Amino acid sequence: MLHGLSSSECGLLSLMHCYDTHDRARILDLFEQAATTNSSFCYSTTTLAAGGHRQPIFCVGESVAADGQHTGSMIGVFLFPRFKPEPGSQLASRQ
Repeated sequence: MLHGLSSSECGLLSLMHCYDTHDRARILDLFEQAATTNSSFCYSTTTLAAGGHRQPIFCVGESVAADGQHTGSMIGVFLFPRFKPEPGSQLASRQ
């Protein structure tokens, strides 16, 4: 199960449904900017993983906006660190 999704659907908006609700608007703004202008972007958020702990996610990418010569594209790398936050840390206690 990648990115917290149980289905094979893998669009950017589908992925966002798994993200921490406090981060969704900010990340959607990044995607909208990346779709309209050539840009580099990065973000971090969390998903709720099995066992109730939060899984950090990092994304770094770049875009080429659609214009008369290009159809537009986004490319990026998702990072899923494999560590458990210490109890009481900001990441572990964020709600």
